[in-house]
Amino acid sequence: MKHDVLNLLVAVGIGVFIIALNYNFSGQQHSAHAAVNASREFNSSYSEREREALRRDLALSDKNILDMTGRDVYELLDQPELVRRDLPTVIWQYRTEACVLDLYFTTDSENVEAEPIVHYEVRARQSGHVAEKVKGGCIASLLKPRAYFAVLDTQAFFKSTL
Repeated sequence: MKHDVLNLLVAVGIGVFIIALNYNFSGQQHSAHAAVNASREFNSSYSEREREALRRDLALSDKNILDMTGRDVYELLDQPELVRRDLPTVIWQYRTEACVLDLYFTTDSENVEAEPIVHYEVRARQSGHVAEKVKGGCIASLLKPRAYFAVLDTQAFFKSTL
């Protein structure tokens, strides 16, 4: 009797081990993956004029974000805080203290550089805020600050005197 129970336990253990190996090496292509700061970096080839035109489009209407590609969004908002790949959908998430912006792309691969945004959602992080009131301000608050010319860098000045 003890011998039969021992054989059963060994067989079950081997079965579980084989299933675990199969799961790990089966290459689950269509499973969801989420990663923090995991988007690939694009080489910046947009001129300041092109970035300014994209900013103007967003200032006119937040719905103009639907005309943008992953590359355009990366130029304006930089790297997303969260990337979720649940192919054929890829979601980029941007967050501030006040709001969350989710951008949805549809693609056959993980690369969304040339893919247009098919849907977006903006929501307040605090309860009681109406999403419609947060929407325009959220996108504006996420835009990368403009490069500006500084005659004197005060941070470098104070650091040099220490």
